[in-house]
Amino acid sequence: MPDITRRVIRFSFVAALIGLGPLLSIIGCSFPPSPPSIDTTHLEPKKRLRIDTSLQDFAVSSDGRSAFVIGRSGCHYVDLTMGTTEVLVKRSDNDIHPSCVAIAPDSKTFAIGYSNFRAKGHVEIWEVATRKKLSVAEIAKSAAKIIFDPSGQYVYAGSYDGLERLDVKNNKVERIHLPLASGESIGQYRPTVCCLAISPDGATLAVGMEIDGGLVVWDVKGRKERFSRWKGKVPIVSIAISPDGKYCATYCDVCSLSSGEQIALHRYVSGGLSFSADGALLAAGRNSGAHCKSHAVVWRTSDLSKPAIFECHSSTMNGASFLGDTKNLATISDDGTLCVWDLSTIWPSEDAKRPTAESR
Repeated sequence: MPDITRRVIRFSFVAALIGLGPLLSIIGCSFPPSPPSIDTTHLEPKKRLRIDTSLQDFAVSSDGRSAFVIGRSGCHYVDLTMGTTEVLVKRSDNDIHPSCVAIAPDSKTFAIGYSNFRAKGHVEIWEVATRKKLSVAEIAKSAAKIIFDPSGQYVYAGSYDGLERLDVKNNKVERIHLPLASGESIGQYRPTVCCLAISPDGATLAVGMEIDGGLVVWDVKGRKERFSRWKGKVPIVSIAISPDGKYCATYCDVCSLSSGEQIALHRYVSGGLSFSADGALLAAGRNSGAHCKSHAVVWRTSDLSKPAIFECHSSTMNGASFLGDTKNLATISDDGTLCVWDLSTIWPSEDAKRPTAESR
């Protein structure tokens, strides 16, 4: 056996042992997803819309009829009913460009976060009906993820410099220091905030970190940590909170939002996580490697041990979101397409319940 072959085999084996899955994924070497436990061979997308050469983030209106999508060439408005698209912001600079998007719960305004590698980032507030810019606020660094709180009054911005909160009405930005058990704070050691999720009542904010797979759950009103945990070297790139505000889903498990107690484990997923409006379904993406086909993984929350897995895109899946109160799931990918899937055909009579201790 040639020496170079032996070295590649040895490296791959060691990398698998010490958890370098993301590195193997980058070079196109990873293990395929396990066979689906539920038959999904019949599933085809209701819609497949080609929007850009690559799609990184999106936000869907509360009625599920429209979406705002961040692509390589800029920010797009998508009418999901008609299947039409419109470019809102065209990327004109390699260093300053739209990086993330969020829509207010009442679907009257939306926000676009910008990445700026030369200076500070910023967040723009737009009106949905007219699709016109209302205001601009500067943040410390490039925006990695933004979300509205349930009132629509605030936008939380996670960046490469920590966490900030924008008062939409007054256009003022406040830096948030999240106290940790160690006595330090996110604002002190400034790790990258990869993702954010907020409970339906706005009382709890979940923050996914790049460093050591950190998850920090914060009491918004009391301005104190509820719990934090560190799961290793894999960044938490996506989190979701159930509609009843009781559970938090991450790339590897579902836990109690109040205590952090683990409710159920699931296999590693790497795309966007999303609960259906009734909390009966949980969806995520599973990517098999760079330039490889990706799969959507959907669980009934009453039984997280038996997911439905189906091929959804020809490249990395970067997001998933249920449309309104339906069982229609929208997904986006590096292949530049947005797909809509009717999941009611997988479970025609849905009697799923939220996860309980019995479903561990």
